[in-house]
Amino acid sequence: MVSLAAVGLADMEPRVELVVPVPSSEAIAADPAAFRVLEDGQEVSGVEVAPLTGDWRVVVVFDQLLSNPLLVKSAALELGALAPELVAAGTVEIVLAGEDVTLSLPATSDGARLEQALSWISVREGGVGGQLAVRDRFLTSPAMGDLAADEYSAVSATAGRRIAEVGETVRRSIDEEVELLERQRQGLLVWLAENRDPRPRLLILVSEGWDEDPGVFYRKVLRRVKMEELAESLIVTRPHPDIETLARTLSATGWRALTFTPSRLAESGEVEEETGLEGRIEGDDRVETVIQDGREVERTTLKGIDPRDLWRRLGGRPLTAELNAAAEPLAALADASGGARVRDRRQLSRFVDDLRTAVRVSYPIPPSASGEDWRRVEVRRVGGGEMASRRWVTAYPPPVLAEARARRLLQEDIEDGELTVAARHVVGEGVLSIETAAPGEGELPTAPLRATVAIARDGEPIEYRHQMVAAGDLFPVGEETGAVGFRLPATDLDLDALTVVLVEDLDRGAWGSGFVRSGGAEGTVAAGGSFVLPAPKAVHLLMPTEPMLLGPTSFDTVAGETVSRVDFYLDGNLATSRAELPFAATLDLGRLPRPRRVEAVAFDAAGLVIGRDSLTINEGTGNFRVRIVRPPPDERYGSSQPRVGALDVEADLRLPGGIGLERLEFYWKNDLLGTRYAPPYVQRVRIPAADPIGFVRVVGYLADGSSAEDVVFINSPVGSENLRVELVELYTVVTDRRGRPIRELTQDDFRVLDDGVEQEIATFSDAGERPLTVGLAIDSSASMFVKLPEVQLAASSFLTGLTSPRDRAFVVGFGDEPFLQRDTTSDLGAVRTALSSLEPAGRTSIWKGIAYSLVQLQGVPGKKALIVFSDGADEDPDFSSRVALDFARRVGVPVYVVVSNDEIYRTGGKGLTIRAFMNRLETLTRSVGGRVFVTRVGEDLEAIYREIDEELRSQYLLGYYVRDREGEDWR
Repeated sequence: MVSLAAVGLADMEPRVELVVPVPSSEAIAADPAAFRVLEDGQEVSGVEVAPLTGDWRVVVVFDQLLSNPLLVKSAALELGALAPELVAAGTVEIVLAGEDVTLSLPATSDGARLEQALSWISVREGGVGGQLAVRDRFLTSPAMGDLAADEYSAVSATAGRRIAEVGETVRRSIDEEVELLERQRQGLLVWLAENRDPRPRLLILVSEGWDEDPGVFYRKVLRRVKMEELAESLIVTRPHPDIETLARTLSATGWRALTFTPSRLAESGEVEEETGLEGRIEGDDRVETVIQDGREVERTTLKGIDPRDLWRRLGGRPLTAELNAAAEPLAALADASGGARVRDRRQLSRFVDDLRTAVRVSYPIPPSASGEDWRRVEVRRVGGGEMASRRWVTAYPPPVLAEARARRLLQEDIEDGELTVAARHVVGEGVLSIETAAPGEGELPTAPLRATVAIARDGEPIEYRHQMVAAGDLFPVGEETGAVGFRLPATDLDLDALTVVLVEDLDRGAWGSGFVRSGGAEGTVAAGGSFVLPAPKAVHLLMPTEPMLLGPTSFDTVAGETVSRVDFYLDGNLATSRAELPFAATLDLGRLPRPRRVEAVAFDAAGLVIGRDSLTINEGTGNFRVRIVRPPPDERYGSSQPRVGALDVEADLRLPGGIGLERLEFYWKNDLLGTRYAPPYVQRVRIPAADPIGFVRVVGYLADGSSAEDVVFINSPVGSENLRVELVELYTVVTDRRGRPIRELTQDDFRVLDDGVEQEIATFSDAGERPLTVGLAIDSSASMFVKLPEVQLAASSFLTGLTSPRDRAFVVGFGDEPFLQRDTTSDLGAVRTALSSLEPAGRTSIWKGIAYSLVQLQGVPGKKALIVFSDGADEDPDFSSRVALDFARRVGVPVYVVVSNDEIYRTGGKGLTIRAFMNRLETLTRSVGGRVFVTRVGEDLEAIYREIDEELRSQYLLGYYVRDREGEDWR
């Protein structure tokens, strides 16, 4: 083990390196005497100057979450025209910052490849204009619509109620905006920081959604509707980090930022204009036909109010100019890093051209004891003016990077950094005991370290505390662990708060994090008051590679050296044991691809449990699941001595794509014990000795209002856990003789019979406006070569009708085998992209495609449907249509099948070769409340998709309770 070196904070002095572009028309020698460097207004010494050698690293970021589709398209086209000039400066990579920050094009110096990638983005990618969309929804909300339709008066009888409604609408909109801005800023910061590179770095940011103060917009709206008092009382929390801190951090981490908003966008009014053609009045609503995205569409405006006219009626100017004020923040972002706000291709070309004649200017920078040492820097030419350079520097990475990482750890499941970190709150001593280890063997983290403690309390902003750790504060932790420890004061740390500690090795740039545990529950207390880091997992259960699992299926494990036996459980029941390598088992999953839970439990030679791992299979990507994983089943039930006292309960969540967790509540019996908003989902429960028999309940709520829960019984007979009551939900459409949906029915118009026995209707509602999850299963077999583009266009058009921000979709393609082209998401632009990327190949495995698509929908909350398109040209003889039928009945999701086939259309599905196939399709769709549509090749499919959409929007939801029955009997 390497001994600790007595390194103080100032023993190693880093250097700042500034890359200063020089106009290509001006030749400047790399002479230190020709430059002056000022730090906070004071000239610094030790300046060195050298010509720039090597390439630039150019990163183009498309901010899809906050930009509109037209901006993304225009910027991609403009940048594509400059591809040769960009790669002449160095390597170029493309990053898409949407729901996640992802690398779209790895670093390339091939201009043709870059141009092709940018062309693809201009056609296939888009933006959701998140901040603009929030404000547009606010302006068109019922509260604001009422104000526009019936002029507000501060002395009216309903003034108090209206103020409250508008105030609540404003508060929700501002919270949503701040969350969007924080998520995008911190996500981008972390991505840029973690993708380090010693080369000079240029960031080209395509974005329009960086309006810094949402309060300005909302106060302006409120004043225009005469709600002055509400406008004055409006309290707005600024996004963290704010623009200044974000700009400084980009500068300090070596990024030179160009913010790129093509001028052609400004010239077009920044929004696509809609040209009204004609309209009609239906009741109180006005229906207009307009040209949008080059196509005729119908738009309905409530009570005769056009939402896009609302802003004008309130005395505003054109929509986007009022909705967004991002110009100043974007300019500040560019200026702090020595970049520029670029509006056209010529400006960008000149800026990129100057990069190739840059020089390196460096000087020593002594670190400060606090570790937070923003310094404003200027580079001047002797006898000349200031030169373009980044404006802010620090000796060590700014603390806001640690805060961004800690926030992601608290709110999302992400990978840790290079260091291993464990932290324990020693309650009696009022300290945090922390230990950390470096990844290299014999390598120790060395001072200076910086520890960031992030504390998340219910309903409050995250609190951050930073502490520098010098060499004298460190102590070794054991000979075998290769770790060092230190302690931080924590007298006021909240035991109920979710707390994470992030440790940075500032000289090496490495970091790591760990959640804080209380007492000595995790690990063994060691010398110095620290504890041993957790051991590696004893057994890992590997997921089989097949897309859909049923029948006999093999499950493999990776087990540690101390494992002597592995027991395999299926849905909580012991299935088999293996006492020798490779600890693999074949389990019969049944004939239908139902969700199943497989668990592997590892034992040592003495028969003690030393580890476990589990998988949930055949689980849809839109499924919301809550499961209690600790205490494990073998620790839940009582013996002669019931379990009492402290018990840590941990839940595992499966969140659907595109919807965030609102909260997770822990209950002992019916008493709420605590609420968690981010992992780890752990709550300490105290079981009273006087009344130890009971149950723990964990309930999760999503942002769209749906919920899921799990219950485990403590100190109760094992069989108690299997008693449960099921709510059966029936989505129902009622039509007249001509097949048109009938609306405005009541609960009294319905009866529900289960096996002929009338049931009491427990829940009833009009489900028309509930969020919809729709699966698009597209036949991508070789026979679809001619028809596939038409299907892709029609399906994409169907998606435009999903107007609720809570509507979601996914895409399954099926040829020889079904495959998930895009998992369930509310990002409908990404779904359209997935549709357009399907390519024809193989035969038509329609029954397997239907079953696999239904796997994605089982367990999904709320309203859902599956739309299948096929040419009916072939069938897969290896997968039974009966399995698809029985599984469709079990899942209970309406299935609509569109068959495009001239022969089937001509014969009405009665031809000898296809009669049986059509009968099976009709049986399946009728069983679940769907339909089969038959069309000719080349026929317009949009009318069919509109009919399906109307039917889905006309559903009623009925629910009744039944006790679970044993077996597989249908009723």
